[in-house]
Parts: sequence; structure tokens; C-alpha cells
Amino acid sequence: ALSVLSGPAEISGNTLTLTGAGSVTVEASQPGNANYAPATEQQVSFEVAQASQAITLDAISDKTYGDAPFAVNAAASSDLPVALSVLSGPAEISGNTLTLTGAGSV
Repeated sequence: ALSVLSGPAEISGNTLTLTGAGSVTVEASQPGNANYAPATEQQVSFEVAQASQAITLDAISDKTYGDAPFAVNAAASSDLPVALSVLSGPAEISGNTLTLTGAGSV
């Protein structure tokens, strides 16, 4: 029999499904029968690396001071939430809504 002793994985029959990143330990056992003594259990451990992801950020056309606040669209290929921030320039962002606070490069 195969079983997951620890880590982000599930096993069904002899198929191991990874459910996250981290260290996984799997154990194999054979309890024996009337003719065979139980086998010594065997364990194997391995690491599951984090998956990579990419962010897509829609282009923003030039604006004029006084324009209404507008949505900035960004998405991660992992479907995880993307945090947006203003690195420089006269603007503020809350969630995905950008508000211009002056003229200049943002």
C-alpha cells in the first residue's frame, strides 16, 4: 500500500497528485499474507518547487489632469490577486482604481 505521510500531496491507488509546494514523504508498505512475512516499509521524500507565474498589465494611454479616476487592469497567470502601487508621480491607487493628483509622469 502507498500512503502520503506528510506534505502537500494526495494518493489514490498508485497515482500521486501534488496539491502544493513543499516537502512530501511517501511510504510503501506490504503487510504480507499466509506465505510471506510483512515487508520492511520504505519511505521516499522529495521537494515540490513553487510554480512560476506571470503578470499581465494593460497599457494605459496618456491622460490629462482632471480626468476621472479609472481602473487599471492587471492579472496573474496563477489567478492569484495582483497588488498595484504607484511607484512615482502624481497619482494614488486604491485597489485597482487610479486617481490622478496632478500633472506629470506616473
